[in-house]
Amino acid sequence: MVQGRNLKNFIIIALFIFLAIGAVLGIDRKNKLSDETPVTEPVIKASNVAVDCGDLSGCGNIIKKSNKALIIVTAGHILDGSTDSAAPDLRVTFYDGAKAKAKVLKESKELDVALLEVRTRDLPGKGKGYPAALGENSANGNGSGGVGSEMAMGPNVQLVPDMNIFLRNALEDQVYAGVVELPSVYSEDFGREMIVCYCSVDPGMSGTGLFDEAGNYLGMLLGTTDEGEAVCLESGIIEGFLAD
Repeated sequence: MVQGRNLKNFIIIALFIFLAIGAVLGIDRKNKLSDETPVTEPVIKASNVAVDCGDLSGCGNIIKKSNKALIIVTAGHILDGSTDSAAPDLRVTFYDGAKAKAKVLKESKELDVALLEVRTRDLPGKGKGYPAALGENSANGNGSGGVGSEMAMGPNVQLVPDMNIFLRNALEDQVYAGVVELPSVYSEDFGREMIVCYCSVDPGMSGTGLFDEAGNYLGMLLGTTDEGEAVCLESGIIEGFLAD
């Protein structure tokens, strides 16, 4: 199963400062909220999927939907588990256990992002029970991801240190709570600014969505630091990739 990229040489001076402050204050922010159930758990769970590709597994989220298809965003490196790069054998498992084949719409090695398509005709109720992240059944209820062809990106949210966040392990049906550590820090491994959070991360969680307490989709988990912090690509970059 995919554990995600281990971002070597990622920890910079700012990160050391944050870790030092946390150690001095005795704050275990990584597990600060791990025993709490977020009010947005149904939203996080219903849009979340498990993705299997050959000998690799990961997670993803429904990010866009229409009457004919669900579009799922996931981590691009999950596709490395396929022995046939031209037509990888992709299978998606939804929160209720339903399974369906998927195909790759497009991917970016640079961003480590892939878009998958699942036809609604292959799903129970033609996929109506599976909302897009922040769609019509989400916490904000704005209908941005409802049946139609709209993207399911949420409103702009300002990320700040110690902001509560949530990640779901679709393989184990487990939602983890944590906090933002660094809202934006440059990663040499990814070549761009990334979000770093104190939050539990299990093997196979790459591609899962990063959410706030209101159910806003903030980004996608791509890996961990050497110290185990969650490293996520922010949603604006994913939105740009969807729009291209």
